[in-house]
Amino acid sequence: MKVSTKHCWHCGSDVLRLFRSNNEKVCHECGTVMPWYIEEGQKPLLSASRDGEPVFHPKPSNSSSRA
Repeated sequence: MKVSTKHCWHCGSDVLRLFRSNNEKVCHECGTVMPWYIEEGQKPLLSASRDGEPVFHPKPSNSSSRA
């Protein structure tokens, strides 16, 4: 049976911080670090937009406000 990462394995807290880039969840209460992986076939939570382009919003330039 697969071990769930919805609750801390050590203290049972459901307040977990997700670090996607490290594939880890950390318990806010006791600091227990748990590995976190998506299921086989599951799409990543961070992905491209519907048109296939990465989601990126550049800051507008202020070149028109220069005098």
